[in-house]
Amino acid sequence: MSRILILDDNERFGETLRNSISGFDEYESETVQAVTNSELAFELVREAAELQQPFTVLLIDQNLEAEMDGIQVMKELLAIHSDADTIIFTGYDTPEDGLRAYEAGASRYLPKPFEPAELEFVLKEMMRSRKVRLAEARQRQQFKIATKIAEAVGTSLNLEETMDAVLGTLHGFFINTRLCVLLYDVQQHTLRFAPGTVKWYEIKNPKYSYQDTYPLNAGSIACQAAQLSLSHKSMELVNVGDVTKDPEYLNLNPDTKSECCVGLLNMHGELLGVLALEREWLNGFDDRDLDLIQITARHISIAIERAHQSEELKSKSAIAAQTSWAAALAHELNNEVGKIANWALVIQQTVGENSPEIHEYARNIEESAYYLSRSNPWSARSAKSFEVDQTIKDILDKMAPKKSLLVEYGLNAPGTKLKVSPAQFQFILKQLAGNAARAMNEYEEKKVRIETQLANEDMVEILFQDFGPGISEENRMAIFNWQFTTKETGGFGLLFIKQMIEDMHGSIILLPTQPGKGAAFLIHLPIEKKKILG
Repeated sequence: MSRILILDDNERFGETLRNSISGFDEYESETVQAVTNSELAFELVREAAELQQPFTVLLIDQNLEAEMDGIQVMKELLAIHSDADTIIFTGYDTPEDGLRAYEAGASRYLPKPFEPAELEFVLKEMMRSRKVRLAEARQRQQFKIATKIAEAVGTSLNLEETMDAVLGTLHGFFINTRLCVLLYDVQQHTLRFAPGTVKWYEIKNPKYSYQDTYPLNAGSIACQAAQLSLSHKSMELVNVGDVTKDPEYLNLNPDTKSECCVGLLNMHGELLGVLALEREWLNGFDDRDLDLIQITARHISIAIERAHQSEELKSKSAIAAQTSWAAALAHELNNEVGKIANWALVIQQTVGENSPEIHEYARNIEESAYYLSRSNPWSARSAKSFEVDQTIKDILDKMAPKKSLLVEYGLNAPGTKLKVSPAQFQFILKQLAGNAARAMNEYEEKKVRIETQLANEDMVEILFQDFGPGISEENRMAIFNWQFTTKETGGFGLLFIKQMIEDMHGSIILLPTQPGKGAAFLIHLPIEKKKILG
């Protein structure tokens, strides 16, 4: 509906005009105001524009008793808000004034006297023209934003670079708007700020300034959009015109008055995250904004999915290349280890009891060779059944002194068995413990804690927690996706761990950082099914 401002220094005529427009049957107006001087008109137009509720139609008398005539006032008003339609009306019609009015930007020039029906017809025609003009502008804007996002993400497949480019582009389209993208963590069932978001979105409420993870069941407008999108498998939009009336609103920025959030989905209907936008005035997002936001969300979804696919492909390629190399090296090592064991056995048989010292050395060499062969995570050995609690304790008790680690145990899965490669299970624990020891290298006490418990009847849960510096936010997203290390070389250990656990039909996640604690990894592995006799 239209928002109309009438400027006529004849107060009676202005009020008559206002009453007539308010009473039109076939023309709907949200508000009609009449003023008698240009200064008040400037103030009202400026205030409405700042509140993002601008006047859409300006009716101005040409012959004002002031320093500026109506056409000059119109030019000043359009400088404040250029999108308004304007009508210049006058009782002193001259061709020169009509030409001046149109050249200055008037939509219509209307000589007095005119009938109310004539004015209603003009207003309806202007409304129709405005709708067409706005629809065309919206289509151009949608095409432009799609093109700009495509250009922004086309130069990189890296998620952080993609998000930085996309958010930078969106800031150019959504003026006076705070916006961010939150990514969905399917394993933790949480939303987390996408890489690069903090550059474009500042949390001003100190209560939440250090919070980066938002559980979907904890409540917020973004979480509402995420939950709806998850349940409906479609990009659901939640538009709240007054956040103070929404009990789910999370007050990250006290100045926010309205918020709009839309779910982001991949081509399979799986949740990727949420696009959130905030404005500092009530009912900040109209139908035109919502159309553009939904178009934008589709393109952001494509960009995120493309970046995820690239990271996954890069990760799998790295794993495949390194695993192939490791397997080939393991094969060669096994051959040589076998020779060492055989030669050690020959030495034992040759010296017999004549040289017990040499016999003992040879026997130790043989045992070490077989241990090395059994411990190779890439050796072609079948899965074996073992008790998880006891095996964890045996491995870490043997390793901890060598790494100066203090191990706290909370093993609560007695009798629970796994059937996986013992060598790979040992590799996983040793890799996590080794990483923790390096992270706490400068610490006086290097402590880790490992806990087990039954997650359900099919899965055992293993928590590995160190008390070091933790993993920075910029690295959290990358540790399982690409070569990650704090050393000069290496960096494939966590990639191998993830791949091995997934090959065991399990999962591993990095838990959110907790105060006073370092990195915490949560592993789920399938329990060996008990055979039913009879």
